[in-house]
Amino acid sequence: MISERVTIGGDGPPLAAEILRPDAGTPLAGVVVCHPHPMYGGTRESHLVRALGRAIVAERLAALAFDFRGAGESAGESVADHTVWMDAVRALDTLEDALPPGTPLAICGYSFGAWVALHVGAMDPRVRAVAAVAPGASLPDDMGERPVCVAHPEHDHITPVETIADWMASVGGGELSVVHGADHYLQAEAGDVSRQIAGFLARAMAGWSPLESGA
Repeated sequence: MISERVTIGGDGPPLAAEILRPDAGTPLAGVVVCHPHPMYGGTRESHLVRALGRAIVAERLAALAFDFRGAGESAGESVADHTVWMDAVRALDTLEDALPPGTPLAICGYSFGAWVALHVGAMDPRVRAVAAVAPGASLPDDMGERPVCVAHPEHDHITPVETIADWMASVGGGELSVVHGADHYLQAEAGDVSRQIAGFLARAMAGWSPLESGA
C-alpha cells in the first residue's frame, strides 16, 4: 500500500489528508473516507477509518482519509453542522485531481462521518456509491439512483436499527447489514465491517460506466 500525505485546499481552512493506493496498477475508483465526531476525539486516525482505508485499497481502489476542520492536524475551528459537508466535497475535489481523469468516485464514513457521507453522496453528482457505518439520524430524503450500503450495529445506542431500516426503505432500498452483537463503537468488528463495506464499493464501482458520467 502506497501512502501520500496531502493538504486539501479550496474554500475553507487547509485540511490534512492521506491518499492510500494499491502497490501496483491504476486504482479502479477513489473513495473518500469520513471520520467520526471531532468532539469525541474523531480523526482520520480513528480505528475504523484506518480499517476502512486498508480494506478499500485491498480491493484495488484508492482511499482518501482526511481530518475535518478543527480535528486532528487540520486548521480551523471544529463545527458540527452542515458546514463540514463542504470539507468532504473538497476532499472529493482533491481525490478527483489525484486520480486519472474519469476515475469514478465514492464516499463512505463512520458515525458522524457516515452522516456526512450520506448527505454529500446525495447531493454531489460525482459520487457513484455511498457506504455508511453506524450513521446517526437526520438522514437525506433522497439518495437518487446511486447504490447505498449501511452497516449498522445491532445495539447502537444512537440510532436504532429499525430507524435505519425504515429510512432505507423510504429512499428506495439498498444493502443493510446488521452487525449482530455489536455496539456503536465496533471495536471487535472493525475489520469485518470494513471488508464488507470495501467489497460493496468495489462491486458498485465495477458496474460504473463512463458513458453514464453525466447522470
